Amino acid sequence: GGRGGRGGRGRGFFDRGFNSRGGSGGGYRDGGRARLKSSLCNQFPAKKDAATGEVIVRCYGCVIIRVTTTGETSLYRENVESKNYAKALNVMNEHLKKIGFSVTSSNENNTANAEGMDSHIADQEGGGGAPRWNVSGMKKFMLFVEGMTLPPPPSPGPGRGLALLLPTKV
Repeated sequence: GGRGGRGGRGRGFFDRGFNSRGGSGGGYRDGGRARLKSSLCNQFPAKKDAATGEVIVRCYGCVIIRVTTTGETSLYRENVESKNYAKALNVMNEHLKKIGFSVTSSNENNTANAEGMDSHIADQEGGGGAPRWNVSGMKKFMLFVEGMTLPPPPSPGPGRGLALLLPTKV
């Protein structure tokens, strides 16, 4: 039995055929918009900064969440383009849910929380400055402020960062 028995050439060809498209984003495979929300964490995953040990979530190249090694968690959006606010909100919310927080936009009528918020409705708000976002968790309710730090975890440590790094179950 010569070279290229099982696997070998055949598999290389397969990989090329199937996985080259959208491998990194995994965009097309899950039916576009419908399943988008469930995989936002996977599209914009948390990454650990080797130098500082901080866990950072970027959305469209902008840092939106930063978690220190003690669990201090800061939120940002000023570098996100306004047309991407709705998406950034959803990404932030997906990650923060893992540590017991949520972010909602109060531009919607009050019945729409971030779960039910349809991102393309929010996209049409048009200009008008940044939307008001509310942050809640640990029995507190706060107005989103650029660079704000969330209430610290009961026991300081890397837990929050690790939680964000865990892959999201879709």
